[in-house]
Parts: sequence; structure tokens; C-alpha cells
Amino acid sequence: MAALRWSHRWVSIVAGIVLLAITTSGAVLVLEPELRQAAHPSHFASTPTDHPISLHAAAGAARRAHPDAGDVTRVVRNRGVYQVALGASPETLVSVDPGTGRVLGADRPERGVLGFLVNLHECGLTCEGYPGHVAFLSRPMPDVGVPGLAKLQVGGFLLAVLGGVLLLLVLSGAVLWWPGLRRWRRGFRIRRGQGRYKRDYDLHKVVGVVALPFLGMWAITGMNFELPVVSRAVYAVIGGAPGDEPTMTSKPAPRGTPDIGVDAAAAAAARTVPRGRVTGVGLPDAGDATSTYVVWLSRGVDPVGYSDYAGVIGVGVDRHDGVARQLYGRTDAPVQQKIWGSWTTGVHFGMVVGWIPRLLWVLLGLTPLLLAVTGMSTWLYKRGKRRARKRRVAASRG
Repeated sequence: MAALRWSHRWVSIVAGIVLLAITTSGAVLVLEPELRQAAHPSHFASTPTDHPISLHAAAGAARRAHPDAGDVTRVVRNRGVYQVALGASPETLVSVDPGTGRVLGADRPERGVLGFLVNLHECGLTCEGYPGHVAFLSRPMPDVGVPGLAKLQVGGFLLAVLGGVLLLLVLSGAVLWWPGLRRWRRGFRIRRGQGRYKRDYDLHKVVGVVALPFLGMWAITGMNFELPVVSRAVYAVIGGAPGDEPTMTSKPAPRGTPDIGVDAAAAAAARTVPRGRVTGVGLPDAGDATSTYVVWLSRGVDPVGYSDYAGVIGVGVDRHDGVARQLYGRTDAPVQQKIWGSWTTGVHFGMVVGWIPRLLWVLLGLTPLLLAVTGMSTWLYKRGKRRARKRRVAASRG
């Protein structure tokens, strides 16, 4: 147990600052959609209507308002308005009123504090054009035979490692906390009025065990975002299989064959998903005749329904003949595969619930800060006691 306690302490100290930066930035980003709306309320001032303008009309309005921003890459329905993405990353995000077709404003999501936090937490500082980008972290990892590792950038690999560190701290912390079946209540006791050490020691244990399920979930899902081998390990336990990365290309067509258009693509996708609601459309590359539309839909409880990009069912649509095929969030997949494949992102960021219950994610996401403070406090206290004891021994011998 002493070795476990030693490793728990020193892993926390060595990785502490970087791990705290990742967890704290994640706690803030849980409310990213609401923070962006609060920063630009006029961009979401939509006109109520039973007959919204078409996706094509929204894309056209955005393009006319910002002709130099680039091609339309995505149209989504977000918080009552259409948001049209123009250009490659960094993109311009234009809000269009579905009731009137009026352009409400434009934003560059990569800018400012939130852009830096996204780059830190989601990209490991590898997102070019975002604040804090580090060129070294954008280098590819060497191929050493680990599945998926060679596809990672250095920053992504470090995020995966930090997820593993967090999981190690969660598991070792649970073992160190366990008081036994007969004395389990002691694990939730906080002694007050008995000095700083006992108070902080108890706070560290109680806060840690309460936050443990969320911290473990964040560790595993965070590693999964970077390393496909995590999904393979999970499926080995729960059954099912992740399958290959889905792909679809548009069939060759004679020169001059017209594109079916964003509205026709959305309609074709909706026909493949009964009771599905179209939430957004990714447009094909204008210069690639083989690229397709990707239409996103929600059906029933949407695991990312409160995010900026709702919908986990992705349908590819041929840009020439309108043939549609489900690619992501397949409705015929086994239950365990649906849960792991579709819910990990929503649960990680709390986007399965509204902002009020999501405050729990914020609160628990900040617990590593309290754990760091209480852990350092108890360590410094014990170190001070040991040094004082050594000085007394040395003085008695002198």
C-alpha cells in the first residue's frame, strides 16, 4: 500500500500542472455553446416561423454577405438559427434567421479565450489558426506498431497519455480510499476542528471518491477520442465491434452533371431514417466530383442534442444521383455499440442534457483543482513534520 500511495502522489505531482490545465479547460468548455450564445446574443435572435427558409437559401444568404470568406462547407440548425460555415479551418460561421433569411452576424470560433481552450483541450495545441498552436506538437508520431498511433500527432498522443494518467490516479485513489466494508462510512467523514491536515486529508478522499465515476469516464472517453485501440478494448468486454471507418464516394458522372443541391440531399437522407430530424448538412468539396454530402440527423433522445452540432446519425448522399447510405450512428447496430459509439461524446461533454444539469459536469470537472490543493497541503504538512523530526533528532545528538 505504501508503494501505491507513493506512486499516486508522485504521478500527481509530475503530471499535475498539465493535467489540471486539461481538466479545467474541459470544465469550461462544457458550457461552450451557452458561452458563445451569451457573447453574441444578436446572432441567435431568430424570428418564430412555421415555414423556415430552405438550407439552400440560408447558404446563399451567408455567401452573399461574405463573398470572400470561402465556399460553404456546412449548414446546421443551432439554437433556433441556421449557422453556415464558410471556408476551411479557420472558418467563418454566419448566422441566418430561418424566419426572414436575414444574416444576423458572423463569428470566427477559433478566436479568443474559447478558441485557445478548444485548442488545448480538444487538439493538444495542434489546431492551426487557433491561439496557442505549437508546431512541434503537430508533428506525426512515429510508427512503432501500436494500432492507430502513427495517425496521431504528438499533441494528440500527449492527450491520450494524460487520459491514461488520470485513469491511473482514479484507480489508485479508489484503492487508497477504500476503508473496508465494516467501516465504509468513515470514507465519507470529514473531520473538522482537528487541524488542517486531518481536514484536508478527509476532503481529498471524500471529494475524490464522489468525483471518481466522472473522472474515470472522462479518462476513458478522452483516450478513446485519440486512440482507436481503446474502442477495441471496450468492445472486447461488452461485445460488438467498432468496424472500419465508414466511407462513401459519389459515383462518376458525365461532365456537366448538376449537383443535386443541399435541400435534395437533406430530403434523401431523411427518407433513410424514419422519424429522423435533419440537424445539419456537410457539403461536398466543390473541386472533388467524388465527394459526397453528409447529412446529420437526430432521432429520439439525441446524445449531443444540446451541442452546436446535434445529431449522431450520419448519412452520406451521392452528389449526383441522390443515393443515400447510413455511415455513422447506424440504427441497426447492436445496443452496446450504439451506446459506446454514439454516447461517448455527449456524455464526455455533457451535451445530452441542458445547461442547468450540465453544471454538475462543470463542478465535477473542477474537482481536480481541489484534489491538487488538498493533496499538496497534506504532503507539505507531512514533509514539514518529517523535517522537524529530523532537526530534533540532529539537535539531540549534537
